[in-house]
Amino acid sequence: MTERCFKKKDSNPPICGVHNVLLVLGETPIDPLAPYLGRVTCFICPISELVVHDSHGN
Repeated sequence: MTERCFKKKDSNPPICGVHNVLLVLGETPIDPLAPYLGRVTCFICPISELVVHDSHGN
């Protein structure tokens, strides 16, 4: 199982703690089943293409 990407603590600009690359700004649906709810801004890892969560203590 691949490790979930995370944003390195206090990194500015934001860096992926797994792949050590700059994260890209993206948008994901708030609820894919209810597109009228809108979208939320997030970071995406350009290597894994996964939504990146805040640092978990690393």
